[in-house]
Amino acid sequence: MQRLHTPTDAARIADEAMRCVILQRFAELAEYQDFTFDELAEFWLVESGDTIEQLETATEVPIVHGWFSDVRYPDPDFAPAWEVLEAHPTGYEMVFVTSDSGYGTVLWIAKNAADPVLLAMCAQYASPAP
Repeated sequence: MQRLHTPTDAARIADEAMRCVILQRFAELAEYQDFTFDELAEFWLVESGDTIEQLETATEVPIVHGWFSDVRYPDPDFAPAWEVLEAHPTGYEMVFVTSDSGYGTVLWIAKNAADPVLLAMCAQYASPAP
């Protein structure tokens, strides 16, 4: 996994469709001129070989269980912790609001490079991106 701190980090992403969406999000957050990007959000690019456990440890967000429950996907009682999960042409955008001030953690999950359980969950729950 990679932490993307700046648009320069995102510009190195080989997947053009994913790179364009991530750069768009950086541009949207740049409109908040009173804050640095790191004060607003953190972006994580999920790469081939990354496990859910590694992602949860690095990001400190509950990916396959809820904030207040240990019920895990694919249990029928699973309640996701993310606020938004959108399907893009080559990947998924999973957004967590992690503070009362609106700070967020965003996972960028490539459809061809992620953990199969993570991909199955994204395919089941994601809404098409507008």
